[in-house]
Amino acid sequence: SLPPVLRRELSFHVYGRILRSVTFLAWLWDYEVPLKELANAVHSLILSRGDWIFRNGQPNTKVFVLQSGFVRISLNERLSFKLQEGEDDEDQARAEEEEVEDLSPSKA
Repeated sequence: SLPPVLRRELSFHVYGRILRSVTFLAWLWDYEVPLKELANAVHSLILSRGDWIFRNGQPNTKVFVLQSGFVRISLNERLSFKLQEGEDDEDQARAEEEEVEDLSPSKA
């Protein structure tokens, strides 16, 4: 196991660029110390087609950053859209907003 200081520096070297590309973390980009702490908490996850990140109603305490590929988002297996690398999830969500409302539990 690496000493904590070396592990933090290595994590920052590996994940710092990725964290600086995440727009909702823009406020943190100029603060190297907390950015290094955040990089130190990052874990890589490689998933295959059909794998679940989390399911509807399941508590989620993590943030996922998509580096490559796509994520399929579905509600009751009837609504789905793909979120690709570099795409803004808010824009995609707004584009699908009407369909989401139509499939809400009270209307299903």
